[in-house]
Amino acid sequence: MRSFFCRSCFFLMLLTLSAGPAAHAALGLALPGTQKVAAPENQAPLSYSQLRGFLMDFADRYMQMVGQAADTLQRESQDPDTRTAIQSIKLFPCSAAFSIAIDASPRMALLNMEVLVHLQGGVWKEEAPKRFGEKAVFLLKVQDELEKDIDAIALKVLTPEQLGELKTLVDEWRKEHPDQRYVSYIRFSDFSSMNPRRHGKSTSLFSIAGLLSALQVVNMDEATRSVDQARMVAERTIYLSQRIPTLLRWQTEMLFYGLVRDATRECHTLIWDWVKACLVIVFSVFVLTLLHKAISRRL
Repeated sequence: MRSFFCRSCFFLMLLTLSAGPAAHAALGLALPGTQKVAAPENQAPLSYSQLRGFLMDFADRYMQMVGQAADTLQRESQDPDTRTAIQSIKLFPCSAAFSIAIDASPRMALLNMEVLVHLQGGVWKEEAPKRFGEKAVFLLKVQDELEKDIDAIALKVLTPEQLGELKTLVDEWRKEHPDQRYVSYIRFSDFSSMNPRRHGKSTSLFSIAGLLSALQVVNMDEATRSVDQARMVAERTIYLSQRIPTLLRWQTEMLFYGLVRDATRECHTLIWDWVKACLVIVFSVFVLTLLHKAISRRL
């Protein structure tokens, strides 16, 4: 009896090991963790749930790293305008990252996350040194790490050539909109309005349908089953509900910094008006005194 039990356990173990990642995913064991992802070679295509998990984990890292860099910059500055600008650096991009991560289509979410990170990074690399000087290194170092991170996730479903084409598309959009500084809510679908003549031979890949078809994602039926859809909705709801308090706190802080900034400006205006009024009074008294002396001498 004991030998039969041992042989049965050994046989089940062999079946489990030989089943591979597909069986683990079917059993719900392939949920991604919070570790940083690399781009190993010859990796099997991801399922929808795995890709969504990678994007959710990345959004968390994005919030933590950008938020920490912004806090470091805020500690180095006491100017209300600068503190308000720094608060917007972590509030709007992080809010956009969370909204992208819970998108119903993980394929579109991946493209949108790539656009967000590289487009926002392009703006920071141009504007941060002008605004923060040498202190901008805190933000730019974090941006470089995040770009490598999201590229590693993208390489799980895109080839290096396709990823390069996507980055080229982002660069072309920046060239067509050089003065656009608020890019947190620019999405991949917004690139459809770009001038196709500027892209040459890459026009076919620059189309949304072309790039989406290039994504290698398996288990497409998984996203269409009613039970899995309900589970995904619940996971996305829980995920976002746990992060909303942080976003609300950042929004409140930004409101406070804005009020302080406006109050400071009003205070400076009132003080300057008071100083001007005092100068007018002093000058008037001085002129009247001179006139009084002149009249007294003549009398």
